[in-house]
Amino acid sequence: MSSSETLNFEKFYNIPISDFYEYAASIMDDFNFIFHKNIKELPEKRRIELWISKRSESDKALVWIEITNSGSDISKEVPIEVLRIMNEENLTKLFFFTNGGVNEDELDILDGKNHFIFTPSEIIETVEIIKAKSEKKDTKIKRKKVKIPSGFILMKNYLESHKSEIKNVYAKLEHIPVYSAKTLKKIEHILKSLENITDINNILVEDRDKIKKLQYSLLPELIKISSLQLPPEISQIKETLFDTLKNCILYLGALAEYEAEEDVLKYKEDLFENIEEIKNTHKLIEDYKNAQIKNTYGISVKLAIVSVIIIAVSIIIYFNLR
Repeated sequence: MSSSETLNFEKFYNIPISDFYEYAASIMDDFNFIFHKNIKELPEKRRIELWISKRSESDKALVWIEITNSGSDISKEVPIEVLRIMNEENLTKLFFFTNGGVNEDELDILDGKNHFIFTPSEIIETVEIIKAKSEKKDTKIKRKKVKIPSGFILMKNYLESHKSEIKNVYAKLEHIPVYSAKTLKKIEHILKSLENITDINNILVEDRDKIKKLQYSLLPELIKISSLQLPPEISQIKETLFDTLKNCILYLGALAEYEAEEDVLKYKEDLFENIEEIKNTHKLIEDYKNAQIKNTYGISVKLAIVSVIIIAVSIIIYFNLR
């Protein structure tokens, strides 16, 4: 959430759920809540998640993100469904975000103690407050050594809540270098966007917010890579791609959450090693193809020799029997 960004009502018309999610995540972070698990999702329309307080894991909340067409009012069925799921999950705290409106009847159903309703007007107001606090806040924070990296917790929770989305996808050989190149481009773009951070021990709050957004943008890629099925001979490509994302998420988390400087540098060093390995993907594929061709040729030669032997033996037997 950049301080130079102007947020207005027009931005909420036909907004992609991924962009809208960033505003919701920023507000949840300001409330000191962190993503815990996914409950339900309707692509490009709805996300229902469980978030927990950074201060106490017993403090849980339902986060409901509802996208409507052209910012229209939510349907009357939505509030009833919200309360139903809150009851199923045994939750009393609600954060409801929508790019549309909520009329009085639906608001009466959704409203309650510890229920926070965010329509565009509330989101714009809250974002402005967060910006104002960011400008006043002292960002000179002492880095600390942690037992469990924040990036690891984020990945673990995300993968556990989205494990049903992991499928067995058998990738064509020609598609693997293309996907590797896209992953490399994404990582390099992230690293380039961090170049303005000259002192990692004095990061502006708006830059910390940007770093967290970059972290969230990488999480869906973990599912894609986990779903890839490659021949055993080139399975290291999948491992390299996953490690690249993992180390990037760990690096971003260590930066934003002021984890120990030696950990920041280690994750960054590991990440650059991964990048060099990704650049070798095309060669690994070519070597695998050549090995397959060589094996196929060897098998063909052996079959041809066997065929010749069989024919020769058949001829000998034929003449011996005459």
